Amino acid sequence: MSIAELSERPARVLLIGSGYDARSTEKQIEADLGLAQDVLRSRLASNELWTLFAQGPDRPSVRVMDGPSDFDERALLGWLFGGDLLAGYRIIPPEIHVDLPAKRSTLEAALTADPEGRLPELIYFAGHGERRARIDQSFFTLSGGERMTVAELAALFDQAAGGPRLLVHSACYSGAFAEIIFRRGDASLGLSDSVRCGLFASSADDPASGCSASADQREYEGFALHFFGALKGRKHDDSGALDADLDGDGRISALEAHAIARAHAETIDIPTTSSERLLRYFFDGRQGLRSDGNASQNERQGESRHKVTTANAFGEGEAHDLGGEGLEAGAETSKARPIGEGDPIETFVIAELERALRLSSKSEAESALQKVEASIHSLNEVLAEAKDELEREASRLEARILELSPHLADAWDRRFEPALRRHRRALRALFDSDAIEPIYQAF
Repeated sequence: MSIAELSERPARVLLIGSGYDARSTEKQIEADLGLAQDVLRSRLASNELWTLFAQGPDRPSVRVMDGPSDFDERALLGWLFGGDLLAGYRIIPPEIHVDLPAKRSTLEAALTADPEGRLPELIYFAGHGERRARIDQSFFTLSGGERMTVAELAALFDQAAGGPRLLVHSACYSGAFAEIIFRRGDASLGLSDSVRCGLFASSADDPASGCSASADQREYEGFALHFFGALKGRKHDDSGALDADLDGDGRISALEAHAIARAHAETIDIPTTSSERLLRYFFDGRQGLRSDGNASQNERQGESRHKVTTANAFGEGEAHDLGGEGLEAGAETSKARPIGEGDPIETFVIAELERALRLSSKSEAESALQKVEASIHSLNEVLAEAKDELEREASRLEARILELSPHLADAWDRRFEPALRRHRRALRALFDSDAIEPIYQAF
């Protein structure tokens, strides 16, 4: 595949995933993209889905950890001196289908390929994100040390005005990308002319789970597992069917899948939506009120347009229709029943959290939160002391190893392998001592 082909055949669905380089492109990032491919391929023509991943097809660019089954001096050297490739890691080529590398050039080409600005309709990003003091400068990672900021992505959407577009983003601080609903990602410039919305694994200020390098996918947990699992009507670990049609309309929307992740994922994630950001925008009084306190006609139209489009993109209308199911549709269902009064999706999330946490009122929740925060504070103090002790023991061990040979600290040094062979017996004796046990347990 080439950028020229992408320009000729704009993608309806664009999947993107990468770390800065192979060391930060963990196996779970690839697995999340593979899950998205499995769910969406059945609803798309073969040329409608494009995957931009890491360094591209067939390039060793995925970090995977098999983990030492027995005590391994090579692994411990890697842990002590920061050598990831020593510490049970391998760098392998991707095992999923990949069209192009996840570079700025390929992403920009994919987002601007459609002359009418309608495609892609769905964009999913898996990888890493970082926050900045200015929210529009928060970014997600691309291959080769590249990045895409909120402002840059919003500007690309502005350039390819069309839509509607749905962004699903599962990285740390992904909620920052809710700012794409504004021109150039800047709320002070007002709502965008083109229509876009987003579902995010976390808030703008919080990290997210889901970047394990483990080769054992049974160890994975994270937003994408619950989100895409729900879209196909399955539990996140594929252990059984899942009733994710929360509003009883006979299909599973992206918003319902997002609600499943909110309610069921036992992670650090705090999933958010662009709708929440839109509500804060109007609540904060940034809707351009005239002196008489009434919103201008343009702002009223903008509010209405974004509300309607957000609903459509979440599966409550006909936007993103693919084969009559809708882009965001998951497993079809035959039932039709209300969950409860008001918004059935929010009602579901609240009920599930009440059940899981065994809390039934705001006061109970606040009291439980205070107890948890106090416990966390106490545990953090214990953890800090343990880390200090671990660092002291590790420093002593490093010094003793370097007395054997300074070349044991650098696996890239051509003298490392000869030094390892020469001192293997001494290393084994050192690593078998009682002093190393707490360090090995921490490792």
